Amino acid sequence: MFKVVFIVLLSYAMFASSSAVEDGNSFSFIGVAKDVKSNAILYKESHEVLLNTDNDYARTSVNYADEEGNVFAKKSLDFTHDLLAPSVYFKDTRVGTSVEVESNATGLKVKYESTNDQAKAMIEAVPMMVVDAGFDQMMLKHWDALVSEEPLEFEFLAPTRAELIGFTLTPLSQDETVIRFRLAPSNFVLRLLVDPIKLTYNKTTKRILTYEGLTNIEEVKEGEPTGDYYIARIDYQY
Repeated sequence: MFKVVFIVLLSYAMFASSSAVEDGNSFSFIGVAKDVKSNAILYKESHEVLLNTDNDYARTSVNYADEEGNVFAKKSLDFTHDLLAPSVYFKDTRVGTSVEVESNATGLKVKYESTNDQAKAMIEAVPMMVVDAGFDQMMLKHWDALVSEEPLEFEFLAPTRAELIGFTLTPLSQDETVIRFRLAPSNFVLRLLVDPIKLTYNKTTKRILTYEGLTNIEEVKEGEPTGDYYIARIDYQY
């Protein structure tokens, strides 16, 4: 059950690049998820990002499709109230899983449903509260400290549990072009139960290049959900 904490994350990563600003108010990119052992393509993500007049995120949408291009899941985000804690709607039609997060000035209203489980809660706002792709906005805000190799602690929403979980983002190594991070729960017991997520970012554009770890997409075999989530390496193309 504790592994479910990680399925909230980071195959959502999105950074507004210089090219996005030049395009005016929107940009798009894709992510290709591959099995970490066989390198077989598992699914593809198509990201669309709408920026406001200040070139901050306004709304985003993500389509998840299989190798044949059939869309099986969709997600939309609204950053109107909080760049770090956007409102979220996610639906995977293959397995009947849905996530709804309503963000406002006082906190979060969270509802999670699947064929096997459900959770809902009202969560009061706390400092460094992060939801979904708000993770990347948090990174942008603290980029200089991260490049200086300072760990960053924050509270990340796990919608499958309808609660906040403490996480630590740790810079591991860097060179002139990229910087690598490890993301893991701050709690010692949780760290023993799940493998950390590995992230690589371009230092110039501040865009994610690769993600490796547990994803938010459930594995389906012979048309039936397995209860297991893909462990993948996702390469992002801009």
